[in-house]
Amino acid sequence: MNEMKMESSFDWVKIPANFERKYLVKIVAKTEGKTDHTKDLTLPENERVIRNYSKEELQEAARSLAFRHVDINHDLGKLIPNALVIDAQYNDGQVECIAYIPSDYWINEIRTGKIKGVSIEQINREDIPMGDNTVDVKGIKMVGLALVTNQFNPGDKDTSISPMFEAYKDSIHFEISSINFPPEELKIKGEPFADYTDWEDCISKNQDKTDPEAYCGSIKAQTEAVASGSAVKTEAVSGSAGTPVDKDKRIVELETAVSKLQGSVKTIETSISTAKADAFKEGKTEVIKRVESVIPSVLVSKQFTGGTGRLLQDLKKVLREES
Repeated sequence: MNEMKMESSFDWVKIPANFERKYLVKIVAKTEGKTDHTKDLTLPENERVIRNYSKEELQEAARSLAFRHVDINHDLGKLIPNALVIDAQYNDGQVECIAYIPSDYWINEIRTGKIKGVSIEQINREDIPMGDNTVDVKGIKMVGLALVTNQFNPGDKDTSISPMFEAYKDSIHFEISSINFPPEELKIKGEPFADYTDWEDCISKNQDKTDPEAYCGSIKAQTEAVASGSAVKTEAVSGSAGTPVDKDKRIVELETAVSKLQGSVKTIETSISTAKADAFKEGKTEVIKRVESVIPSVLVSKQFTGGTGRLLQDLKKVLREES
């Protein structure tokens, strides 16, 4: 696996080359010192204390954050699909980490400052009382990371999160300036496309859509495909700027595809029925041959009288009808 060394404030970082740059974020997940939880009403009363996080504890715990999930506001029902902390390290008084968040929506929320910070999810062995409603946190293991929105207050107010790479309309800005990636690898939301000034402009102008993010994503993908020459030119619907294809044309194409699919399904069903009938017939013929091979011939069976004779005659009749 190829790795690329970052030589800036996050000087320990190595990122596998197969992660998309636009979804990488750099995070200060925890800092040394005390966090005040005395007014956090979401906690049980006995846990509303001031917690002390020492340098030694954070040094030992930092790397346990690697390969952990990323959620929203400590709600495990709001896990960000496929997001994870790639790596984490104690560095200069704080726990730093690099996360991969493959969501245009959440990257945009981070980029526009709507994420207030982050909060680690942890378990620890014990809390050692220090007096003044303060405990020294010991035996920390970091088991997850939460992005914090306006409805939630992080315990550590010195955390931060920002895109590792950023792009603007006419120039590329490097969050980590020593990287020499080709500009095409760094183009992310923030540049103009279709009739929109940038990704945020598209999202804000399409709030009437069921899924603005998906809608803008399809437009941008089509725009980039056309620009690269890999897509067939499409016509926009009159009065709906940015629509990638003619809706009536797409409906006809969809109906045609469905009709073809239904015809294929009917053909398959007929083939299956015929095959089953043939298989049944073959099996039945085999049984008849085996029965005929053991019953008496016509001349011999005439010598039987009474019930046995009638049984043989009835059996031969059924065999003739089924053959």
